[in-house]
Amino acid sequence: MKTYLLILEDQLLNLNKLLLIFLLLFNVNLSKAQECATPDIDIQEAANLPWFGNPDYLPTFMDSVRAVDGIPS
Repeated sequence: MKTYLLILEDQLLNLNKLLLIFLLLFNVNLSKAQECATPDIDIQEAANLPWFGNPDYLPTFMDSVRAVDGIPS
């Protein structure tokens, strides 16, 4: 009986170690996913974009596109 408990205790310790390793790796991956390499743009540069302040841009653009991914508009 005592050996059975020792085996269970060892398995729980190994499971805890694996869980800790998994959580550490998962946390590192999430922290890397939050990084963005896109630089911020100046407000004047943003104002020069055709869709900035133009709510009709997207519908007009979609109407001008004949097919998106092979699906006719």
